[in-house]
Amino acid sequence: APSGAPLVHEGQVFLPTTGGKLFQLDLDSGKIHARLTFPQKLASTPVLSDSKNHLYVAGHQAVLYVLTRRPLACETVLDVGHAPGSLQAPLVAMGRYILISENDRLNSTRLRILDTQPKEERPTPVGEARIDGQTREAAVVRGKQLFVPAGDERIAAFTVSEGDPQKVLNAVAAFQSPKPQGGRMFLATGPDDQFWMASSSL
Repeated sequence: APSGAPLVHEGQVFLPTTGGKLFQLDLDSGKIHARLTFPQKLASTPVLSDSKNHLYVAGHQAVLYVLTRRPLACETVLDVGHAPGSLQAPLVAMGRYILISENDRLNSTRLRILDTQPKEERPTPVGEARIDGQTREAAVVRGKQLFVPAGDERIAAFTVSEGDPQKVLNAVAAFQSPKPQGGRMFLATGPDDQFWMASSSL
């Protein structure tokens, strides 16, 4: 079964599976162009590097795979040390940065930032933050604003800075629904700095 939503780029579809395979398909014909097999299942949808030359996909535990896009091949395996099943929210690309949301505690999440410059094939940790609740839904990026949904209908908002590598994530605000009921959350940004959340309420 798919382990995440498909990534679509330049007429190609990249689809991860729980069986540890990543398929590259043609968007128009559905023909399989390439297939990679990994020693473990993949945690979520791959994300593109800022240059669009590399893909990053997280394994079920411990490692981040760095792939070349042309041809589709595994270039580097990075040990990022996450526990089995702790990455339930998709990776998020933010320009030069990659966001990893790791549910390493029962009631909180560790947000980790990797910098893909100057070496896309070996991104390096540059910052982290902790938020209340566990993450399962995709974070949303608008310019330099980052919105992270978490359990019990919470949202944590950050600004993303490229100036100081020690202060990549800067907390701006946190919000929780007055009467949280759990369940899925859907986020969307709108015009005039509007922000929308749909869960047990809108």
